[in-house]
Amino acid sequence: MPIHVEIDAKARTVRTTYVGRVRRADVLDYMYEHWESGALDGFDELTDMRRAEFDQLSFADLLSLAQETLKEDRASAGSRLALVVSSPEALQKADFFASARETLPQTGREIRVFESLEEAERWITGEDAV
Repeated sequence: MPIHVEIDAKARTVRTTYVGRVRRADVLDYMYEHWESGALDGFDELTDMRRAEFDQLSFADLLSLAQETLKEDRASAGSRLALVVSSPEALQKADFFASARETLPQTGREIRVFESLEEAERWITGEDAV
């Protein structure tokens, strides 16, 4: 799986790194493996997708993922999800996913897309409010 996961229980943060070609099934496998149990409910998540390729994910896939991930994220109301991208294609797809999630009822998490890992880290930790 091209998704690597680090969990910091003390900081209540999950850091995921996507590397290589990412498919819809990879994202769903990650979600079910790490989020379905509820052990990470309320955790913030920083997703670094700067080294990922998204040519296997269509906009229909992204809409479907927005709907599927919503089921697991409802218990994470008030948490944050930062998506970090580096290419124009990834930015377009991440923005689409974030927008699709915002239009769904009962969205549990606040989602933002970043082109800078440092900005995403500041937002996730709340340092951007200082």
